[in-house]
Amino acid sequence: MSEQPGTERWTIVGTAKELRRKRAIVVAGPEADVAVFWNDGRPSALANICIHRKRELSRGAILDGRVVCPGHQWAFDVTTGYCAEREQSQPTFETRIIDDVVVVDASTTINGVQVTPRDADDASDEVPSSDRPLVADAGNILPTTIGPYSPSIATGELVFLSGQVGKLPGTTRVEGSVAQQTTACLRNLGVVLKANGLDYASLVKCNVYLIDLDDFAEMNDAYEAELAPCRPARTTVGVAALPLGARVEIEAVAQNPTASRTA
Repeated sequence: MSEQPGTERWTIVGTAKELRRKRAIVVAGPEADVAVFWNDGRPSALANICIHRKRELSRGAILDGRVVCPGHQWAFDVTTGYCAEREQSQPTFETRIIDDVVVVDASTTINGVQVTPRDADDASDEVPSSDRPLVADAGNILPTTIGPYSPSIATGELVFLSGQVGKLPGTTRVEGSVAQQTTACLRNLGVVLKANGLDYASLVKCNVYLIDLDDFAEMNDAYEAELAPCRPARTTVGVAALPLGARVEIEAVAQNPTASRTA
């Protein structure tokens, strides 16, 4: 191919290996950010902001060749951008692999759907990412629940802690790298532990869920940094998707040895 990566038309995304590992990479286009996904052995690209203009598709899960918006659960065909349930389409862009480098033409859509400019007044109802802490000390704010469940249940000496994703304190927002989300998961668990009069040292078992097991090393480093010197038993499982577009979720069991003496 005569065209080269990084020319005026093509924007470099990364190597094919990197995109396979990360699953999605966002690049800046002239008018809007573009999310480039790896699916079924090839790259595909859609406008990153959902046509609802509220959520980033790069944070969604890919299921059966469709990327699921983490906010509204609309599922767009990752190649055509079409959402059959809503009969609407997400803007799509041409991608190629040149010498094992993935590139995207972020200047023109290939399905004719108009791109919403990133500076549109209604492009987002959230504070810009650069102005928000990705990992915050949750303090005494119990994690927001998103279903009919309790943050924890105590029975005898054991305390069962519901799974936590990396929600920012008092919100249902999940964002940041796998490492940042892992730290946030553990700090949210820490608040629930504190509400039970416990701390990290009380943990006896953790279950970690990752949507991409290639993220194991990044998760592991952040996990160890936050919990050290505690080393509860642990299981790590790969899953297809997690709530709120999270990349990692952690549930736990803790022990309260004083419970039997005070019962």
